[in-house]
Amino acid sequence: MDSGPDGRALLLDRLDEAHRGSEARAVAIAARITGDLAEAADLVQEAYLRARGSLSRYRDETSMERWLLRIVVNLALKHVRWRDVRRRLGVFIPTPAPCSGTDELASRSDARRDLEAALQQLPAKQRAAFVLRHVEGLTLAEVAETLDVSTSSVKTHLRRATEKLRRDLRRWE
Repeated sequence: MDSGPDGRALLLDRLDEAHRGSEARAVAIAARITGDLAEAADLVQEAYLRARGSLSRYRDETSMERWLLRIVVNLALKHVRWRDVRRRLGVFIPTPAPCSGTDELASRSDARRDLEAALQQLPAKQRAAFVLRHVEGLTLAEVAETLDVSTSSVKTHLRRATEKLRRDLRRWE
């Protein structure tokens, strides 16, 4: 893509359009990875700002939406890793806010709450792979591209996540 002023303006327009078109989906994905809706919204905004500052690194091989989603997922994974490190070091971490309103929580089934709790117990990469594949419906290749790992690595993360979820949710079989 042309890196001149006109090329940059075109890229900014495409980024803005991708952000508007995928913001709700990106927040939902980040919320499922982090377990915190407010933090997820902040991470999506941070991803957008980082993407604006890194437009020179964007390559046309992937869609602008996919590139932005990759940044969101990477920030969410980084956030979870640092949260886990702070917990191990004994730094106070407030309990994440639920991912939806209290009225909706009250009406959710026990099975869904248990599934969401079990998802939060998965390691970050397994959780991200599972959410992108089984909740968002991405193909294995798309999950691999988004997580910047090989397809075989995605399959391994998915297999381990599925095995752990089956063990944790055995009572619902």
